[in-house]
Parts: sequence; structure tokens; C-alpha cells
Amino acid sequence: MPILSFRGSRDKAPRPLTVDDAAAILAEREAHAATAKAELDAKRAAYNAAVGEASLAGPNLDTPEVERADREFRRAIDRHERAQEAVRFAENERAAAVAEKARRDDAAQWDELERLAAARAQAAEKFSDLATKLAMARDDFLRAAQSVQGALSTAAKIGERWALFKSQAARDQVRAELERTGVIPDPRRALGFPVAKPLAEVSAELCAMVNRRRNESAP
Repeated sequence: MPILSFRGSRDKAPRPLTVDDAAAILAEREAHAATAKAELDAKRAAYNAAVGEASLAGPNLDTPEVERADREFRRAIDRHERAQEAVRFAENERAAAVAEKARRDDAAQWDELERLAAARAQAAEKFSDLATKLAMARDDFLRAAQSVQGALSTAAKIGERWALFKSQAARDQVRAELERTGVIPDPRRALGFPVAKPLAEVSAELCAMVNRRRNESAP
């Protein structure tokens, strides 16, 4: 029985056996060895039968039938031994393929871990930079809000319309913007409250209010 080869043509470099390839080769060689074993048993039985018949005919066992059975028996022994050796070789190849697959899987896992760790480090660097800029922008906004509050007249400071310019209101607006953008959790969303209005939109409305109040107070 011919043994299939998974090594590729002679013109190409042999590719490593996969576990499935090695298992297929092993199964085929085990089947070949089983056939060789059955043939060996049959040739042994034929040899014993030939010797038995010759012994009944006389003391001379070197008959043509015995010699032919002996030759076929020895060839069957040789084929069976070679088939067994092929099985042992295929078992070693399959074990090597399993070990190589485990090595490649382990290396691939480490490669993926290194890639993800590098991506994490890159994202961390970007986040740190943006977090610093966010903190600076927040401080700039609060300082600007404080300047607006300081520019309000005494009457405006106590007016209900101008409460959004107060320092506490500015801090609340900062928190609302952080909650709206997901920087910090927004507990009101879980209670069904709508998302906060963007801070830029709130600021634009306040600028419009200042302009409108100026026109209203003009002579």
C-alpha cells in the first residue's frame, strides 16, 4: 500500500506538518501496518501448514513448497517490520507537530499580548496628554467665568437671570459637561433624565442673553 506524502514537491521547500496532516499520515500508516500484520499472520499460517504437510511425507522438510512458504513468510516479516517502523516514525512526527503547534500558539499569544500592551501604552500616552489639556481648559474656563462674575454689576449679581454666571454655576456646568461626554458617570441618566445641554451651547446662549439685556437697557 503506498504511503501518502504531505511534504510537497521536490521543487518546493517542505512545509512543516500540521497536526491534522501528521494525524492523517499516522492513521494511514497504522492501517498499512494492520494490513501487513494480517498478511504476516496469513504467511505464518501458510508456512506452518507447508511444514506440517512436508513432515507427514517424510523427514525431509526442504521441499519446494516449504521453501516458497518460508520466503513469503520472511518477506511478510520484513514488510511488517518496515510498516511498524513507519508507524513509529509517524507517531514521532505527530508528537513534533503537536509540540510545534503549541509553540506557535504560545508565540502568537505573546505577540498579540505585546501588540495590545503597546496599543494600551500609546492610548495611555494620548489620554495623559488630553487629560492634562482638559484640566488646563477647565481651569481656563473657571477663571473666565470668575472674570465675568466680577464684571457684573451689583444689581445683576442678585438678579435671577444672571445666576448662571456665578462661580458655583460654572463649576456645575463643568461637571455637567464631563458627565455629558462620559468622562465621569452621570447618575441622572439612570433615573431617566435627558442628557445635559452642551457647555458650548449654554455659553452661546449666555452671550446672547448679555447682548439682549444690553439692548434692552439702552436709552
